[in-house]
Amino acid sequence: MMSETHNDLNGRDDTFFNEFDWVSSRVTTSYTYDADGNRIKSVIGSNTTVYVGAIYEQTTSGSSTTITKYYQAGGQRIALRVNGVVRWRPIT
Repeated sequence: MMSETHNDLNGRDDTFFNEFDWVSSRVTTSYTYDADGNRIKSVIGSNTTVYVGAIYEQTTSGSSTTITKYYQAGGQRIALRVNGVVRWRPIT
């Protein structure tokens, strides 16, 4: 496990990252978390995904990028948009 502390111009801790790496005979996997324990990045083999909260993901694999946006209402995920195509589930 590796951790880093970055300081802002006033000497205060700005960002804290925890990074975990796993290596197998097939693929290397790395996860990066912010100070609150939220995943902000994953690298699995040649795929890199950046997370912004629970509402946005950008996955890059080679020259291909997939953008996923999540929509919530009443504390439930009700829809998502993948590269501009919306998918939803009915609210019951």
